[in-house]
Amino acid sequence: MKGLVLFILTVPLFANAIQPKDLTSADEHHKYLLLQNPANSKQLIRGVKSSQPIWLAVVPDIIDSLPQSQNHALMNALAASLIRSAPDTLHTLAEVDKVIAREGHSSQRDKFGSDIICVYVPDPDIYNKQSVKEYFSRAKAVLPQAGEAGRSCLEIMGELIAEMKRDNQKKPYKWGDKDYFKSYYPLNVPTETP
Repeated sequence: MKGLVLFILTVPLFANAIQPKDLTSADEHHKYLLLQNPANSKQLIRGVKSSQPIWLAVVPDIIDSLPQSQNHALMNALAASLIRSAPDTLHTLAEVDKVIAREGHSSQRDKFGSDIICVYVPDPDIYNKQSVKEYFSRAKAVLPQAGEAGRSCLEIMGELIAEMKRDNQKKPYKWGDKDYFKSYYPLNVPTETP
């Protein structure tokens, strides 16, 4: 009997969980309203961060509707997905780039293009130096396997890392103390990293 009561109480929670099709079929205003709900935006971010293709496919459709308060979270999720599943994420970034080419640049859209996500590294103000090194190491392992787009992305990221090294030699960073791979990145999903 307790099991039945628990089932009845939890079914509405799952029935109301946002699905990718809810976002792709909605108009811009409705997408915005859906993503204002913290549970919905958390579901989107978790799906992107864990490289679920069905959630990655939603990204080009929602970038103009995403509340600005969620921009940083989606950027971080795309960057995490990039080293988890480079081909799927690069495909998503290419689709975002097509939206930018078709609709034009905007401060909102441009945050999610390949030229921005490919220069992402864990924030040195938050994460420790080892986290940045490990992120780049994982990127070097998976991006070349994703073809020309992956190699191009890695080249851009490598330029940023070289610039960070030069800046750090001039004036050492005050590195954060968090470990990116223990505090932000972990998920119980397979990765492409060795």
